[in-house]
Amino acid sequence: MKSKPIADTLSSIAGREKVPLLTLLRKFAPVQKTLTATARRTLKEAAARESEAMEEDEGNYPGNTNNNEPPTPMSDAGEVTVTMRSEDSIKEKVLEADLLFIMYARDTFKRYDRDESNHVSAAEVQGCFTFFNVYMSVGHVVKVMAMFLRDTGNPSQMDERKNVLRFSQFTSLLMQVDRYSLNMDHDKNMYEFFISIPPSERWDVGARWVFPVLIALQFVVLYGMLAAI
Repeated sequence: MKSKPIADTLSSIAGREKVPLLTLLRKFAPVQKTLTATARRTLKEAAARESEAMEEDEGNYPGNTNNNEPPTPMSDAGEVTVTMRSEDSIKEKVLEADLLFIMYARDTFKRYDRDESNHVSAAEVQGCFTFFNVYMSVGHVVKVMAMFLRDTGNPSQMDERKNVLRFSQFTSLLMQVDRYSLNMDHDKNMYEFFISIPPSERWDVGARWVFPVLIALQFVVLYGMLAAI
């Protein structure tokens, strides 16, 4: 939910430029640049002023000594290759931290796309969802995928179990899955119901059933022991 605003922004950029969402990871990735001696000297001067300010501030505290060795100074001669923000990321005001959600979604997508088809089925989407604390049965995911495809102007197959999602579609569904997360498995069998709720709730439901049974067994054992005395 915290990543939704920036994820929506990235999706808008991808839609505006008509490129896949993954293309933005390369578009906004750091690029190599060569710093001239003048640029490096400017950075060194800024670092020196910062160090002087820190030393003056530490001097205000009695007995405070700095025993750290000073860093090795950077040579002003020649040129050095470094990595910096790309011009595209600066222009679109996209930080590397903003890309973490897309990178995590990509890695999760690839983990479940075992056949490397660049598409995920309902069972694979269900597995991906668990990494984002979204719990649904496979049958529920089948219905959600079909509704999502139709809502976004894409065709859904007559046999909804055959629907698959590309990465961009999967990420788009992930950002609005709360709209489709109403539990439709409450009237299904017990297995599907348990799959559709978080693990903590599964333990809670299980404890509600097991605890009365254990109490009843305790009374049975107690009265059995009393009868044997």
